[in-house]
Order: sequence, then C-alpha cells, then structure tokens
Amino acid sequence: MKKFIIAAAAFIAAFSFQSCNKDDDFNYDILYPNALVTIKPDGDSFFIQLDDSTIINLTNPEDFKFEEETRAFANFDFPGKPWGSVIEASANWIRPTLTKMTEQSKGSADADKAEFGEDPVELVKGWTVCEDGYLSLQFRAAWSRYGNVKHRVSLITGVDAEDPYLVEFRHDNCGDIPEVVADGYVSFRLSSLPDTKGETVKLKVRYMSNLGMKTVEFDYKTRPGDETGE
Repeated sequence: MKKFIIAAAAFIAAFSFQSCNKDDDFNYDILYPNALVTIKPDGDSFFIQLDDSTIINLTNPEDFKFEEETRAFANFDFPGKPWGSVIEASANWIRPTLTKMTEQSKGSADADKAEFGEDPVELVKGWTVCEDGYLSLQFRAAWSRYGNVKHRVSLITGVDAEDPYLVEFRHDNCGDIPEVVADGYVSFRLSSLPDTKGETVKLKVRYMSNLGMKTVEFDYKTRPGDETGE
C-alpha cells in the first residue's frame, strides 16, 4: 500500500506560532518566518542549525521540545551581534515542516510515474535551498478548493546510472481537482546520496513543470556524519 503524505498547501502567514511578545502593540513581523533551520536533538535538549556553518544558541529553549531531527520554519529575535559560527537568538515560534527521506527509483520512467506520479509542479525560489544535508523546496501546484485530498511529493534517486547527483522531484495529486494554486513546503534528507568527500558538487533536480520537464542545480556537499550513514 502506498503511503500518502500531506503536502502543506498553506501560506506561511497562516502558520500557528508560539508568541513570547507581551507588548500591548502587536508585532505583526512575528507572524512570518525569518529562518528555515534544522532542529537537532541532543540528549534531553536540542540545538538549531541555521545553515551549513552557523548554529543558533537558543536563549529560551524551555519553551520548545523536539524529539527527532526535522526541518522547521521559525521566527527569531536576533540581538544584532556580529555574525559568527554560533549566534544567540530567542524564538517567537518554531513550526516543523514536512521532512522526508529520499526514495529509490523503481528502475524505469514508466514505473516511477506509476509509483510516484508526474503531475505538474513548479519550484519557487523563496524558501528553496540546499543546505545542512537537506534539499528544501517551496513548490507551487493546483489543489482542490477545500484541500481535502492528500497530495504526495517525493525525491527520487538512482534515475541516472552515470550521475548519482541527478534526482527527480515528483508530485502526485492523487486525483485532486485543480481549482486553486497554492504553495507547499518540503525538505528531503540527502544522506542516501554518495559521499562527495569534502567536495562541492552540482545536485541536479529534474521535475515536471506546467511547461514540460525542467532541471535546476544546487551546490551540494555531504553533511559531516553522513559519510558513515549517521
């Protein structure tokens, strides 16, 4: 039986949040994320990876609890100190986003289409980024007006025997009626890709757009620890 995943077809402004702002005048800036991060549990606590080289030291960790690694949107208050490898910030809210592993190709284009779908989708630059061992995608697709049908999104590896860093982003609307265009957000863990051995390579992402097949490229380097499958 196929496992269907809900793609979060909602605007970021609609995300719920946990506010620490106690002023009488509401600060609307905290409604919107100002960072996409990786939450990494560490014993009974956790730490926050902002990008490949920057860690956020959260000054109010007691307000949040995470038991597994996930990508997340967040709104931070940064103190304005010089940027460095470790910075301090307080979080107004942190909201995990859909985080998945890659999946292996079924061996042919027809088999992959049958398993993973090939419904049109567009990639949006906004929150699309490759960092910290993840490919995070903001994608745009057509959904039913009431959003009561679950879509499935997948990142397929092994589609080219000559290039292990060519992957395919697949969208399956699962028979949904295309009435409203909206954005979804998903992050894929890239630990299944071959070790780049400290080098930066081009990760090529192929997908079916409304205008036909497209390919975009990202700089990718294996995350420390992934060399041994950790």
